[in-house]
Amino acid sequence: SYTPESIASVHNALYTFKSGKIYKHSEAASRNTFYGAATAESIVEAVSNAAPSAIKTFESISLEGDSTWDATVTTTNQTAVIDDTSFQEKEGFYYAYIHGDTTAYGSQIDSVTSTSEIFSLGVVGADVVSNNTITFSNAINTIAFPLGSTATLYKINGNQLDTLSVYPLSITGQKSLSVSGNISLSAGDLLVVVGNSAIEGDQIRDYFAQIKLTKTTSAPIELFAINASFADSKLHN
Repeated sequence: SYTPESIASVHNALYTFKSGKIYKHSEAASRNTFYGAATAESIVEAVSNAAPSAIKTFESISLEGDSTWDATVTTTNQTAVIDDTSFQEKEGFYYAYIHGDTTAYGSQIDSVTSTSEIFSLGVVGADVVSNNTITFSNAINTIAFPLGSTATLYKINGNQLDTLSVYPLSITGQKSLSVSGNISLSAGDLLVVVGNSAIEGDQIRDYFAQIKLTKTTSAPIELFAINASFADSKLHN
């Protein structure tokens, strides 16, 4: 992100020239700062491609160093984002699970991501007028879907989903569901639950995974190695 006009080494010191001025580069200087201006971030990229003929599910990454980083794990058509606060220090390494796929669906579904996080609930059996309990025409107590604030309730509207701005709280009967706020619905509406993509999204899988680390700091940090843990995919023989 910085482009010197010339580079020279004199007595084991590095000098560069910028806009007619000479600069001495020093380990004591603030990191990510060149010619008096702070740059955006440090970036380190690596590719995990062990057993390149096997489809693998990537489960976690670990960093050998003295700091955590923001990480983005990318395959052919999937992306998982790991915040630096997700890493935990264990015996001098920093470990983090690789979250589910967060690749965007597209413009038709607003604020919904990933590839396997939509759970169909079924058809509303009776009108709901400013109430927090929904009665369906089908049984929902045997359907696996997420409850709590990491999920959102949507109504199917043609080729798009309209958010109801509530989340499912609890299954209160064979065909009834309690939600986090009062809503209004009509009998015949088709509802789905959308879970948080990092939790409910498809597991990252491919021949390889590209790992991109980013860090914004002016302090000196060290990074020695990036490790990826994976297992054989169970979707093929």
